[in-house]
Amino acid sequence: MQLSYRGLAYTKSNQSAPVVTKQLVGKYRGVSFGARPAAQAIAPQPIRHLKYRGLAY
Repeated sequence: MQLSYRGLAYTKSNQSAPVVTKQLVGKYRGVSFGARPAAQAIAPQPIRHLKYRGLAY
């Protein structure tokens, strides 16, 4: 795919960042604890129709 930005043409590279999964270990007030990253991505929040002084935004 040919793309351009500010008049300069370039091609998109399909590189992705490596995914690192490891257990986090820490110490708080002398007590060790561990935590794992979430297995699934967090679901997007529902769209809210907001109004301020009668105007929707």
